[in-house]
Amino acid sequence: MSLDVIKVQTGLHINILKKEINEILKPPTSDKLLFRRLQLVDDLEDNGWQDPLGGYDHDNRKSDDEPQTSFCTHTYKECRERNFLNPDCVCGLKWDIPAFPEMEYTNETLKRLGAKKSAVSIIPPLTIIPLHKDPLWKLQIPLETDEDTFFMIGKTKKDVRNVNLHADGAYYYLDVTQYHGVCNMSDKPRIHIIADVDRLNT
Repeated sequence: MSLDVIKVQTGLHINILKKEINEILKPPTSDKLLFRRLQLVDDLEDNGWQDPLGGYDHDNRKSDDEPQTSFCTHTYKECRERNFLNPDCVCGLKWDIPAFPEMEYTNETLKRLGAKKSAVSIIPPLTIIPLHKDPLWKLQIPLETDEDTFFMIGKTKKDVRNVNLHADGAYYYLDVTQYHGVCNMSDKPRIHIIADVDRLNT
């Protein structure tokens, strides 16, 4: 592994994480990308499984010229331009309220790892998420994956390489401020917990 993909082998109980997610969230079988929040910020509510490309955080606003939440002091556009890191705004790394308090092991794990704005992500078979950049490092906990599923990352598009993220009890810190994407060429869905982080807990 390199400095942009950091694997932490700690023996997370993947079976417990999967059990809580399967019993409480009941992930559907779908040929579309799906996403469901595990952590919320004060006045947002769980809206079920969403299309992550369709604006899953837009519930409380009708345009980018409105605040993302009722207590946010900036427009969504302003926050996005500052990479959601306004020191006087809560729309970035304040997303730490468990959406499902009954998921005790999942919530304890996310808190211990410093996860914010976490979610379950499902990428169906034969699906590619194109290269893009995000403002913050990501934490990822693979729950179900395959050798034919790759995380792509590189400083430039020419430097992008393929990395397997294994569902073996490890978690990963990923420098997604670089170009990155996902290629699932397997016949199985790729299911990960993903989250923003402002610190690395290694």
